[in-house]
Amino acid sequence: PASAAMLQENIGVLIIGNVVAFVVAIIAIRFFIDFLTRHGFKAFGWYRIIVGVLLIVLLLSGTVSNVA
Repeated sequence: PASAAMLQENIGVLIIGNVVAFVVAIIAIRFFIDFLTRHGFKAFGWYRIIVGVLLIVLLLSGTVSNVA
């Protein structure tokens, strides 16, 4: 079938994509663990408060609609 031929042609690209995604994920996880070790959840807490207040203001002003 055509899909098997396409998979065979693109298997190298798929493998490289998976390896790159894995390496980037490991780097991101290490960065966030180091960040949390140094700063804790304080920055995350402030971020959530600021985004929450901003969303409430946007909803009340009618700029953003809460219709999904």
